Amino acid sequence: MAAPTTDATAIANGEVARTRTSWQLHSDRYTKGGLPPDFAEPWKNSDATLIVEKRKFHVHQTLLKLSSPFFEALFADTNFAEGKTKTATLKNKKAADVCDLLQVLYPPHKNLAAEMTDRILPLADEFLMWGIKKQCERALVSVGDFNFKSVATADRYKLRHLRENAVNFITIHYPFRTLLNSNAFTRLDESTRLEILERRIRYTYQHIPDRIETLVWGNKEKTLRERCQCLKETLIKTCDLSPGQTADPL
Repeated sequence: MAAPTTDATAIANGEVARTRTSWQLHSDRYTKGGLPPDFAEPWKNSDATLIVEKRKFHVHQTLLKLSSPFFEALFADTNFAEGKTKTATLKNKKAADVCDLLQVLYPPHKNLAAEMTDRILPLADEFLMWGIKKQCERALVSVGDFNFKSVATADRYKLRHLRENAVNFITIHYPFRTLLNSNAFTRLDESTRLEILERRIRYTYQHIPDRIETLVWGNKEKTLRERCQCLKETLIKTCDLSPGQTADPL
């Protein structure tokens, strides 16, 4: 079989060399464990395109479908333009964030550091990427320093392991006056606030079982709001803390 010919003009202009260099760059990144791909050009039989802030990301349907029910439905339904053209525009997203998400997903798998989770976790949640969500959770738990934001994040994205670690940390390390006077604490869900207060009481009065019975179990017939208020008033008296007193530093 004769070798394929190449237009002499194209060779003279260096187009063939540029094409080979571009392909080789992506090939090296993907197969040799070097830098993660940047998705800027077609590579390794990529067969779909994501467009974010006018930037194109050349991706692979199979990997996205396996990783995300969102993309599986998006590219499978030929009744929608995305299913026919295999091109999807992701609105209200930042290109840099989507690039980081894809680089975490694709080999050689960019390290997902805790400081990246504020940007990656919302995308993983929206696109139903459970594996990436678990990576975000592990990154946040690995830090070991939890606060009210940790609890709010865990509740919002249903990260059970992060929530348990954060609530336990707050229970042990946050004094009553911080819980009672912190604006961040008051913004938590009411049931979460009650859980933290009750755990803190159990931790503080573990050597006085009767005290726990009085503070926690004596209010079971009341609503969540009433129980929270009752605990708060009791703790204010216990701590000799006035309602307007400044909280301890977090």
